[in-house]
Order: sequence, then C-alpha cells, then structure tokens
Amino acid sequence: MDDKVKELLEKLRTGAVNVGAAAGSTLREASARAGETIEITKLNMKIFDLNSEINQNMRKLGEIMYATHSGGVVNETELDALLCDVDDKRSEIKQYRERIRDMKKTTVCPMCGASCSRGDRFCRKCGADIG
Repeated sequence: MDDKVKELLEKLRTGAVNVGAAAGSTLREASARAGETIEITKLNMKIFDLNSEINQNMRKLGEIMYATHSGGVVNETELDALLCDVDDKRSEIKQYRERIRDMKKTTVCPMCGASCSRGDRFCRKCGADIG
C-alpha cells in the first residue's frame, strides 16, 4: 500500500478515535445532567406537596382562629400540633431548596431572594452585593 494512503488511513483512524472519545464524553455529561434534572424535578415535586400540606394546615388554623373569635373552645394540643407541623414542613422545604441550589450551583440574594450564580458579585435583579 502506498505510504500516502497509509498516512491518510492513519489520520482517519485517529480522527475516528478522537470523535468516538468526544462522543462518549458528551454522552456521559448529558447522562449526568439528565440525572441531575430528574433529581431537581423530584425535589420540586416534594416542595409542591409540602406546600399543599401547609395550605391545608393553614386552613385548619384559620378555622380554629375563627372558632376562638366566635367563642368556641380551642383545642390547644391540636393548635400546637398544626403550628409545629407547618414549621417542620417549612424547614423541610428550605432544605430541599438548598439542595437544589447546590445542584444548580446557585445562591440566593440576601436582599431580594433572587437566584444568582455563585460567581456573581452582585445580584442580577436588585444589584445588591452578594460577593
């Protein structure tokens, strides 16, 4: 076989190996990001469910408050349990949001609560110093 043909075939083989390696790397990265997206979606669903439960508890708390206003008897144990449950669920939501921020590599502006990239020195929404 001619040396030029051998050289061309070797270049083609090297190029194919490089393309294959790049494709494999891209596939691994896409797979990791897909897994991360699925995890973030699951966390957001948990947050949604917890917020729904908080809203139910708040409705019950409102009923207790109105019953108190109307002269009814307050069940202190039920009231305390509802308040503690709301606090626990809000704490859980906070933890889930922190996990999501860690996964997305973001932080929260201390002034307006907007989501910012970790490398940002100033909030993109309000301009506050977050660095």
